[in-house]
Amino acid sequence: MPEKIWHKMKKLKLTIIIFTLIVCAFLLYYFKLSQQSVVYTHFFYVPIILSALWWNYKFLFVAIPLCAALIVPDFFIGGKNFVFQNLIRSTMFLAIGFVVAYHRIRLKKTHTLIKYRDILASIKEPVAIVDSSFNIILSNLKFKEFFPSASSAYFFKDIIAETSDSKMFFDALFSSFTGENNSLPLAITTSEGLRFFEVNFYPVLSEEKIENTIVTMWDMTSFRESEKVKNTFNERQSLIINVLELLNIHGGEPSVIKEILNLVKLHTGIDLLLIFIKGPKGFSLYECKADDESLTNEIEKGCPLINKILSSGDIYYPCFGIENPSLILDDKKNKGYYSSIENNDNYSENCFCLRKGIYKAQAVLPFFVGGDTPGFFICFSREKEFFNEDILNFLRGLVQSVAMAIERRNNEISLRQTIIEKEHLIKEVHHRVKNNMQIITSLISLQSARQSDDLARSVLNDCQNRVRIMALIQEKLYNSENFSSINFNNYIHSLVPILLSSYKIDKTKIKVTLEISDISFNITTAIPLAQLINELFTNSLKHAFPLDRSGEIHIALFYSTANQQYMLSFSDNGIGFPDGVSFPDKGNLGFQLIDAFIKQLRGKYILSLNEGVSFFISFSSLR
Repeated sequence: MPEKIWHKMKKLKLTIIIFTLIVCAFLLYYFKLSQQSVVYTHFFYVPIILSALWWNYKFLFVAIPLCAALIVPDFFIGGKNFVFQNLIRSTMFLAIGFVVAYHRIRLKKTHTLIKYRDILASIKEPVAIVDSSFNIILSNLKFKEFFPSASSAYFFKDIIAETSDSKMFFDALFSSFTGENNSLPLAITTSEGLRFFEVNFYPVLSEEKIENTIVTMWDMTSFRESEKVKNTFNERQSLIINVLELLNIHGGEPSVIKEILNLVKLHTGIDLLLIFIKGPKGFSLYECKADDESLTNEIEKGCPLINKILSSGDIYYPCFGIENPSLILDDKKNKGYYSSIENNDNYSENCFCLRKGIYKAQAVLPFFVGGDTPGFFICFSREKEFFNEDILNFLRGLVQSVAMAIERRNNEISLRQTIIEKEHLIKEVHHRVKNNMQIITSLISLQSARQSDDLARSVLNDCQNRVRIMALIQEKLYNSENFSSINFNNYIHSLVPILLSSYKIDKTKIKVTLEISDISFNITTAIPLAQLINELFTNSLKHAFPLDRSGEIHIALFYSTANQQYMLSFSDNGIGFPDGVSFPDKGNLGFQLIDAFIKQLRGKYILSLNEGVSFFISFSSLR
């Protein structure tokens, strides 16, 4: 599933870059031919910066053709005086691209270091992360103790005992960046003398390529003859790599916790794993994985494994009926512990789930997040001597991995809650603005009712409609899903009946035809566009059809792919302009407002006075 999403994102990025390049080509073609001195090349930063963010230094495949397309035409269309200027612009394009790519790479490396630092610190064996240049970008304390001067993988060239082994080491390291896992037995000189290691190379996939390899070194000096120890180590290191990759790919997804528990159970042989998380009412079961599915279900339904914390901070287990003073929730003292369970009589009567499991040993491991201890693991095994200090040290690193996943999941939940709260706040603001505008409309209506002068009443009615237009926009925003755009098809169909009712128009005499595409505009464009349509429509209703004359009004709004602009068409078959009246100067206030709103939209218009009045207005969406 993540691979499919990655391929979709890759196609989307490529589509965006191609689209922006097409826009750049259009700008070049238009302005080069017209030889206008307009600074249109600022848009060229868009594909360059995006490609640098997504593909690092491969942005040059985008930037160089753009620079060439900018400079070369000047030699053929008589624009040689622009060559020097365009050379400077091209230099700026490349400089910005290199800066963005450089900082993107640095940020990615920093993020990788932060993600792996705590996990590597908890691993007992020497572990280092090597980048594609063979630089050691991160290592744990044990690795630094053995190799204090190592800053690059080339350091091992002189300390590997056999020359042939040194070549095999670098061959394995190089092949790991092609996706291969490798393992080598090597004799290496350390700060403590010659020691024998099982060196493993695990490539880590990040986004679309392998950028790092994890080098793990199991000290086999004391256990070279023990095949069982080697197999155990390989399984543990494989488990660590799998956990790291799960965190790298899935992050804080809810399913990642269960996947990690499955891996731990599979590779360690632990029979029962329980995670407890601290909440407002104490600790509660967060996740459970047992070798018996029916036992898992019984535990999740409410087997009373733990129910309180004592005032001293000690955890009390009702299933054993004893206090455990060795487990204290303190990040400096608490490292967890293990103990054996002599027989089932240690369990209290109500702990049927643990009686059924017949477990012989247990281990308790807390985990830490930001200096706090929000929870702990309890592990059970049917082998009496299963747990020891060695496996406990290994499990601590895995426990911290799960803690990272839980913390990330909790952060995502908190972020989603914050977004919901902000959406409610924005919705409330739009609602209050709409209510205030309705109050203004009502006040104007009351004042209009008290006027005996028809002219004054008409002016107040026009003002009322203009306020009502903005109130309707706020209402549409209030009811929309994203609070940032308005569907104008719905809006116009709501607006026209309001205006017809306001001017008491007989709908049998004036026919209104609407051809509105399914288009949405942001509020910056929506308000002047709505006011423009209101003024056009109002002028037609008031002046185009005198003496109860019948007629038609046609409104169309669509996007023209040929012009790459929005088109508003408004026409009526009324009496047209009276003699001596012209648009926009020699007309009423409505004409002046229509002209002002067209300018606010940065639009252009064509006026036709054949068979009534027709406006054809082209404009682009404002930002």
